Amino acid sequence: KTAAECSRKRRVCIELIHAEYRKELMNFNDGTAPVAGVEKYLADLRDARFVNDDKKLSRKIKAIQALVLCLLLALFAYKSYSAHKMNKGIDLLNAQPGILLDNVEKYWRLKPWHVVLLRDEMAPGVEKLLEDNGFKSTLLDIKSIPFVSYEPEMIERRVISKLTLPAGVSTSFSDGVFKLSGTADINWILDARQVALTTPGVVSVDLSEVADPRFEELQAKVHKIERARIRFPLGKASPVPEDADNLTEAVNDLAELEKLAKPMGITVSLAVYGHADAVGGHKLNYEISQERAKTIAYMLYARGANIPVSVFGFGSDFAAESPEDLDSRKIELKINLQQSADVDPVLNKRINEVQND
Repeated sequence: KTAAECSRKRRVCIELIHAEYRKELMNFNDGTAPVAGVEKYLADLRDARFVNDDKKLSRKIKAIQALVLCLLLALFAYKSYSAHKMNKGIDLLNAQPGILLDNVEKYWRLKPWHVVLLRDEMAPGVEKLLEDNGFKSTLLDIKSIPFVSYEPEMIERRVISKLTLPAGVSTSFSDGVFKLSGTADINWILDARQVALTTPGVVSVDLSEVADPRFEELQAKVHKIERARIRFPLGKASPVPEDADNLTEAVNDLAELEKLAKPMGITVSLAVYGHADAVGGHKLNYEISQERAKTIAYMLYARGANIPVSVFGFGSDFAAESPEDLDSRKIELKINLQQSADVDPVLNKRINEVQND
């Protein structure tokens, strides 16, 4: 039915009700029995509803509406996921040593967030860092500004970048102290110390746990030379036959010690103390002790060694009471090792340990 037809039918039904039940309606006293017959007209009124068929939606339109809604939901989900990923990327950059975030502009619409950050040259590349951790660098529009970071990790990397670390060396940095551990050539250790001290942020260098492995060889040579047993017959400056080889071996070891120490920047010097027994006068004993001390000096120079030698004769000052005591007629060898004046105190201590242990 049209709207006009429905309206006309409603009007007719109301007029019929008024005409047939006018009296009952005028005298209405809450009872429904007198007007019970009006139900037949009310049923006609109910059937006279107007339905505009022109406003009924087709299935096609409903499907389009549903599709548009799904697309909007998908777009919202994608944007939320992208925002989550970009936030994770920002957190990753913010936690990286050597990278300092200055400004982040976040957008709700689909476009990369604009990020301004400061990056130390020792820090990893931003794009590579993001991609290595599963993030697309295109999600962020990054502007990187160079700066120098004083974070411990960056200071340590800056020192290491200037060095070629030997395989046996490790490093650490804390509270301004750059520490080397392991084994390396003494000259490399000294160069590394100088490089570290010229790096901003490094206050001091700890060398207590790094050493040249040649120190052990050096120490073994020094101990062997100083413990050599070289004794002499009565009134002679040449050793007894059983100790002649000891003298030759001591001279050879001294020459090798010089060759070992020189590349390490260590100077070797030798003090020779000659002794005599209690037989004879003081002057004679002093002279023979001097000659015995000079014996090894002559042999060293004959080998072409450049070791400075100091000779001391003690005569019979330390001789035993018995004139037959062979151990009173001897020479004693004392090695002195000297490093350059600017060497680290820890290394000087190590050198002192080598010659005094």
